[in-house]
Amino acid sequence: MSLPALPPSGVWWRPNVLSGGTPRNGGASGSASAESDPKVPVLPFNVLLLQKLQAWDDHRRAEELRYQEKAPVDVEDLKWMLGVAVPRYFKLDPRKSATIWRNRELFDEEFEKRSRERVVEFCEMYPAWTKVWKSLGFEVPFGTLREMAVAQ
Repeated sequence: MSLPALPPSGVWWRPNVLSGGTPRNGGASGSASAESDPKVPVLPFNVLLLQKLQAWDDHRRAEELRYQEKAPVDVEDLKWMLGVAVPRYFKLDPRKSATIWRNRELFDEEFEKRSRERVVEFCEMYPAWTKVWKSLGFEVPFGTLREMAVAQ
């Protein structure tokens, strides 16, 4: 399943979607202006994260070189999202956060399944990020040689 195309004006995300906060009760700065301005598109962070993960997967598997060349940019974006945005805005219990990805208003079952597979593939290639994905409620099998080396 592909999610609908996003408006060309850009995408804004609300960190408080995962943390449960709102602009009035401690949501991240900037979200109040995005929510109060109907002209600014707002995309929940969990949707943006999984769309970027899908883009990475599509680009790395593409036959055309021009698409393959986009995969490293996707990886850098994902690393920023996982390394900066997640720790800054989300203090999540993996047991609770696992249910966020099952929200059928945002993700159908097939997209969730493919996203979980993509997370495992991302962690196999970039094992340093396994802990962050786990903190977001994803199950990532432990056992690849690269992941064991990082854990030690």
